[in-house]
Amino acid sequence: GDMSWLFGKGNDKTPSTLPIEKDISNQLDDLLQDSPASRDKITVLENQLAATANSLKRLVKISKQYQHLGNMFKDIALDFGNELLDFNFEGLPVAGSGVQLPAMAKCIGQTILDINDYQSMLMVQMGNVFIQPLEQFINGELKQTKPLTKKYNRLRKQYDQSISKFSHIKKTDLEKIPEAEHELLYYRNEYQHSSLEYVASLGRLEAESKLQVMERACAFLYSEKAYFSQGISIHGSIDKQLSQLSTEITATHKIVELRGKAVQRKKEQLKQMDQRSPPSPMSNRLENSMETAGYLFQKIGKNWRRCYVEIKNGNLYSQKSAKDEPQELTNLLLATVRLADSKDENRRFCFEVISPNERFVLQAENEEILQYWIHIIQNAIAHALNHNQPNAKKSGLYPAEDAMSSSNSFLQKLREHEENRFCADCGDLNPTWASINLGLLICISCSGIHRQLGTHISKVRSTTLDSWDLELQKLLLATGNQLGKLVFEANVPPDVVRPNADSSRDEKQTWIVDKYIEKKWAAKAHLGTHSSLERALHASIQDGYMQETLTFIFHGAELNWKDQEHLFFSSLHYAITEGQTSLCDLLLQNGANPDIADGSGWTPLHHCAYLNKIDCVILLIRRGAKLSIVDNQNKTPLDIAVVNEQAHCVTLLRLALHAETQSGNALEDEAFAIALHEFSEEVEEMMQVPTKADSLWIGDMDSDDEDSAKLETL
Repeated sequence: GDMSWLFGKGNDKTPSTLPIEKDISNQLDDLLQDSPASRDKITVLENQLAATANSLKRLVKISKQYQHLGNMFKDIALDFGNELLDFNFEGLPVAGSGVQLPAMAKCIGQTILDINDYQSMLMVQMGNVFIQPLEQFINGELKQTKPLTKKYNRLRKQYDQSISKFSHIKKTDLEKIPEAEHELLYYRNEYQHSSLEYVASLGRLEAESKLQVMERACAFLYSEKAYFSQGISIHGSIDKQLSQLSTEITATHKIVELRGKAVQRKKEQLKQMDQRSPPSPMSNRLENSMETAGYLFQKIGKNWRRCYVEIKNGNLYSQKSAKDEPQELTNLLLATVRLADSKDENRRFCFEVISPNERFVLQAENEEILQYWIHIIQNAIAHALNHNQPNAKKSGLYPAEDAMSSSNSFLQKLREHEENRFCADCGDLNPTWASINLGLLICISCSGIHRQLGTHISKVRSTTLDSWDLELQKLLLATGNQLGKLVFEANVPPDVVRPNADSSRDEKQTWIVDKYIEKKWAAKAHLGTHSSLERALHASIQDGYMQETLTFIFHGAELNWKDQEHLFFSSLHYAITEGQTSLCDLLLQNGANPDIADGSGWTPLHHCAYLNKIDCVILLIRRGAKLSIVDNQNKTPLDIAVVNEQAHCVTLLRLALHAETQSGNALEDEAFAIALHEFSEEVEEMMQVPTKADSLWIGDMDSDDEDSAKLETL
């Protein structure tokens, strides 16, 4: 509306040079005259203010809707951005090298979330700088016009009434004139003051309403400008990423297209292939592969079920369906594989995997796939065996060259015993030769005479020039010259002159022949309650007496004699079952048969496998025991170890069989020799090495709980 009459803008006829104060004063004078025009202008002002107030309320209502919809948009944008972040972009074919396409794609969602944060701030600003100030203005100052309007209308009515009352006084009522005149002047004055105040309030509130809207709208526009500026800044920061992402998306589309073409070509090839000749599984796999997977039929109870079978990391797994977890059937280290017996299975192309606890029967589609699976399982078993053996010495030396086997260390251990510092025959100082089956240390001069006796009497070996395995070292440490004197020189008459280091060769030879061939001074073989040397020998072995055992051997006890009253056990069977490793080696060095079988066909190696005597297994392998020999039930020592879950023996026997397959002789395989030596060292650390006092009696080394625990660790 035109409020120039109130605010001094005037009409076109008003000179622009008139002071604003004079113009306003003239307009107020017009208002005080209370002309119909002035009253109409007040009514116009009232209507304009009412319309402005209504517009203001509608604007606040719409701004609240704007804020509400903005918050809804913000929430939806938040969900949209989070969904993009959570979306799985993995699995896309990547064209470029080192390009992380999924990570790049996720920057889109993060950008939307970043912009959404500023959208949230914009909606907060809408409330702070626009809605709240306008609501405060409407509920505050605009409401103050109502009492002013009531006051103005009341005074105008009273003023009009006073004028009417004053005008209606008759000439005869002159006494009423002063009172009416006074009342008229009073209400005129009140009305004029009220009019000025009312019109000023209407004009001010009208102007303030519009200025408030302008000011609040400007403030919001500044907030919106900041919002869009920040959005432009965020978009600008990812321009390079968006460009790179677009390039990668285009390249990926091409790869997907190429894949589709490749699939189509493969389908065409399949149409051209002869369906009667399925492709061989060996065609796409390496012959020495140790892992594979595919569908086989598995016998579960009496039923057959198609399962997904996998060989991975030395284990055999079976998965019945996609929703089931793969089930580990067995560790192939402790398993064997073979063709299924046609008598047991009436299906074709069956093979079985035998573990210590269970037997798994599987069926392939054809003969070629059957052989392929058996081949892979055998490779996996061989790999598990090779990687389960102990590590070789870090120095890279062959076993004979390590510290335990070095001549200095071995001799030092031997010479800890006083008698071993002198030759057992002539007394020469620091002997470096030995008779391993007699358990003696001798000098180089006497060693030549011992050789002439023959290996059936004395087996001579140098302690410095020859290689000594740990078992042989333990044997010599368990016997030695002190024990030799008790056995071979127990009854030397006082008048017999012993040779010395300076004696002639003939003198030494006479002494050695009388001592070891004629047995002139040997200890008596006391049979006690036993009926024969052999039974006495068996008893001494069971009791662990090294001296008596050597005495009976020296007097000619038959080492391979079998006791019919006790499962046809030989002396070696007793030594094995009692865990007497050094006695075992003594028997073997003196001619005991390492492959002798008892009544059930069990050899000493079968008993070792059953009892998990890892130290005796090592000894028998070193002494040439047959690994594949079978008992009366056609079981090898390995079969016995597998059935009885003797993991240590299973590992060692499989290593030996694998080496034998590779080299023809397990002991000639260098890798196996190192592994065997490492096993020996571990056992040596666990078992107590006999002291000087122990050399006369070797107890059951496996009886100690701590040693057993160490063996379990091995």
